[in-house]
Amino acid sequence: MRRNYWRLPTIDELCRMFDREKGEPRISGFGSEDFWSSTLYANSNAGAWIVDFNDGHTDYYDKSFTYCARCVREDENGRLGLAEASGVPMSWDMANKYCKRMNDEK
Repeated sequence: MRRNYWRLPTIDELCRMFDREKGEPRISGFGSEDFWSSTLYANSNAGAWIVDFNDGHTDYYDKSFTYCARCVREDENGRLGLAEASGVPMSWDMANKYCKRMNDEK
């Protein structure tokens, strides 16, 4: 994985951003929306995993559905940086393009 490159977080990275014991995000800037991960559903390339930041629930949905995006990137030490949430629900493909555009703006 390329460092300093904005992308959607994996389902594992996204899940670590929600504290299930407290029932709230560990990181500010998440509303109670659902957020796309980069992780595809194993049984169908048409689906990808999301995390519901209202309760931490995970599920997979068709990539044409619309959810929010929050791009991440790793620094040279492997620490994850987080962009602001998109604030606008979008398809999985659009969420990936949203992160890619952030790289083009450097």
